[in-house]
Amino acid sequence: KRKRIGPLTQTARDVRFVPVDFERDKLEDALAEAGHDPTQQTTWIWEGVVMYLALADNEATLSVIARRSTVGSRLIIVYHAPALMLKLVGCIVRRVGGPLRSAFTAAQMGALLTRFGFSVLLDEDVPTTAARLSPTLLGRSRVLKHMRTVVAERKAGAVGAHA
Repeated sequence: KRKRIGPLTQTARDVRFVPVDFERDKLEDALAEAGHDPTQQTTWIWEGVVMYLALADNEATLSVIARRSTVGSRLIIVYHAPALMLKLVGCIVRRVGGPLRSAFTAAQMGALLTRFGFSVLLDEDVPTTAARLSPTLLGRSRVLKHMRTVVAERKAGAVGAHA
């Protein structure tokens, strides 16, 4: 990820990468060590992870993110929706040691985020996003219909891990 963003101009005041094994490491500790300030609005980008975690690990991560998110913080998640393509890809991925453990419908993801005090602003499949950004991206993204991106915002009145 760092190589891919290398040539881009940073527009955020502060960008921090916090490498963590979501099944073994303590996310709360890793964020504190990286200097995350939970009193400041944060944009969390959680991509390429959710599908490899069991539901309990996803919930534990959302609990930490919720506790460390002030009102107006945003959470962007790339996740897999249930699909036949996902079952085929899952067989291949399982053979190389990375089993897919989670898939959510948009409604399921929305309900999960709501439980942790976030309100969904946008949830769409990758081809829809690609079409909006550039017609040339659409052709290459059609096979990614099972992948979705959700953008959610921390709601006012949400307290602790659960709203």
